[in-house]
Amino acid sequence: MQSYEVIIWGASSAAIAKAIEYKNKGINTLLLNKFGFPGGDATEALNAFINPSADLYDSIISVAQNFAKGILQSTENNMLLHPESIKRAEWEIMLQHFVNYLFHVIPLQIKTNESQKFLEVYGREGKFEIEYKTLIDLSDDQYLLRTLNLEIKPITGITICLFLNSQRTDFSLTNLNFETIIPTSVGVFVRLILPADSNVDIQFNNTLNSVIALLWEKYNIRPLLIPSRPVYNFN
Repeated sequence: MQSYEVIIWGASSAAIAKAIEYKNKGINTLLLNKFGFPGGDATEALNAFINPSADLYDSIISVAQNFAKGILQSTENNMLLHPESIKRAEWEIMLQHFVNYLFHVIPLQIKTNESQKFLEVYGREGKFEIEYKTLIDLSDDQYLLRTLNLEIKPITGITICLFLNSQRTDFSLTNLNFETIIPTSVGVFVRLILPADSNVDIQFNNTLNSVIALLWEKYNIRPLLIPSRPVYNFN
């Protein structure tokens, strides 16, 4: 059985930075993630804005700028990066710092006895347990806490991000207002912000399908990149 002092759930920039911090302090740490790649909101939800206050900002920018079309827009306050460049940059950062990680796993339950704590997960190897002393959820979507029905911040809204195969910025959809429309070298980037329904995951799937259908019907525009989940906006 694997045993770690700290398990960090999520492969967001904050989670990777914390895993590196603990490793540098000699703390045996494992980084877990549902998806098979790092990046959090930037790669899972395509919300690929990064600003100077973000974790790993300098390291991500220094790597991303070496990729063709890695940086799509730059302003004083933030940069819009290609999600793939963030993914590749964070992989490189993790490897440079020898971060222990295990991806493609789903948390099932927490088990405890008098002196030990275990996180039961399901992965490619099937169901297994990992012993730990401290468990931290640093995912951008509080996935571990939500999956295990632990206390989370209320979800007040969702943001849906897309890259579209177009350079036009004058489109509009009935009852849907895009908060952000940015033309880039790989297509136009759009963000749609919605107040949360009772089931935000169903809301995301229904809205995404509707947006894709309407964009094609009205403008013959298709998405180039589709998010696997929304950005969850918390209180």
